[in-house]
Amino acid sequence: MTIQKESQKTKQAMATRREKHEQWATHATKVEEHFSQVAKQIMIANNIMANSGWRGAMPMPTGQADTVAYMNNKS
Repeated sequence: MTIQKESQKTKQAMATRREKHEQWATHATKVEEHFSQVAKQIMIANNIMANSGWRGAMPMPTGQADTVAYMNNKS
């Protein structure tokens, strides 16, 4: 009788582990799809910025002369 109980416990434990594994696998797939979408959006944004002449963030001006130079270089 004891062997049957242990066998049943083992089967239940394995079924629980299998179920948990399937849940994590499903979750991992969803996360992977999400990051794939984010990567596509970043690539699209980079292409838009590159095609519009955007060359990266310019440093913020600190004084009046810097502000004039900043505005002249901006356009």
